Amino acid sequence: MSALRALVRRVTPLRLRRAIGVTLFRQRERLRTRARRPTDATSFQPTPPLVPRDDPVERLVFRVFEHARVSIVVPAYNEWRHTHLCLRAVLEHTAAPAFEVLLADDASTDRTMDAPLLLDNVVVVRDGRRRGFLGNCNQAARFARGEYLVLLNNDTVVQPGWLEALVSTADRDPRIGIVGAKILYEDGRLQDAGGVVYRDGSAARYGKDGDPAAPAYNQLRDVDYVSGCCLLVRRDLWRRLGGFDGRYSPGYYEDVDLAFRVRANGFRVVYEPGAVVAHSEGASHGHDPSSGAKRFLPRNAEIFRSTWAEEIVRDRSDRPPEPAAWDPGDEL
Repeated sequence: MSALRALVRRVTPLRLRRAIGVTLFRQRERLRTRARRPTDATSFQPTPPLVPRDDPVERLVFRVFEHARVSIVVPAYNEWRHTHLCLRAVLEHTAAPAFEVLLADDASTDRTMDAPLLLDNVVVVRDGRRRGFLGNCNQAARFARGEYLVLLNNDTVVQPGWLEALVSTADRDPRIGIVGAKILYEDGRLQDAGGVVYRDGSAARYGKDGDPAAPAYNQLRDVDYVSGCCLLVRRDLWRRLGGFDGRYSPGYYEDVDLAFRVRANGFRVVYEPGAVVAHSEGASHGHDPSSGAKRFLPRNAEIFRSTWAEEIVRDRSDRPPEPAAWDPGDEL
């Protein structure tokens, strides 16, 4: 073997040898990377989340707690079918702790208008003014009474034990300011297990399309941010920070910015895998990046980059050239 290597050195130009060496190094690293990856989306059969049977005209009766520890704010603009199912899941899959529900109606024109007739012991916050997602959350949160505030998209279906997991994690350490959930697609694939922000200011999902049972996605850990579709924050901290920053209205990047502001105030942002929530992505804002609220994504990304430029350049890594199974799979 040593004689063969010597022969190769004699007959192969130095520049070509270097090129071959770089190619072999990259290939070896690629193979090592694949060996380290958790189970990916092509090698497991996802288990669909638990979705309760629901009739959107059925009355939902929530329990009244004298001292609610948690205020669950559900922002909604139309899409009553999704909203009713979301609230049904909260009702059936939440055993503890004591909570109240606030439905933030952003001037809906569908059956959401009849919410007070179909929901018992739910605070419906509405004044007829259309604010968009961000402003709607900020407005409704003013009426929250709980120690903790949970923002929950109306196109989500919470799984049993979700709220206990969020609250018990926050209770564990007073320095924890935000707790996020494990988010699943409707078919059971992982949507995200916390978020990552790169040096260029781009934000991406950790573990997208992966196996939610993989060990990499089932560890309590600090993260750059958590998805705003299910986010617990200490209410006094939320009020101190003024809620979501209005510059990101009507939405996108407001949750990333909130996480950075929470950390800047000395608190932690953590991902809790025991809190599981299914999310019907696109139900509220669609999938077209050029229409609806999604068209504000590039603008808001630039606002975020300019606001946090010093921190993300100092403390964040470069975005990898190609996604890996345990890394974020696509843009926020």
